[in-house]
Amino acid sequence: MNTVREQLAGAGIQTAALAFGGDTGSPTYSSETEEYNGSTWTTSPASLNNGRRRLAGAGTQASALAFGGDVPPATAATEEWTGPGSPTTKTITVS
Repeated sequence: MNTVREQLAGAGIQTAALAFGGDTGSPTYSSETEEYNGSTWTTSPASLNNGRRRLAGAGTQASALAFGGDVPPATAATEEWTGPGSPTTKTITVS
């Protein structure tokens, strides 16, 4: 990975994966998403709306979800990743 961090989330398979969020040790948590193609990582900075740690992830490199986590305080936010190429994130609101 390009950015050292812990308490992050991920999605995908061994040759097409994502890593997002996490704690880099700085005062704020990471909002980066990194894509893995089986040999190299590519960073998409500020691709989560809110940097956070202790979140969960599910899906594929082309379509994934990031949910929950600690901003702080704890959040129930869910964000959708649609990529690669021109990735976008959007917050999903459920009532």
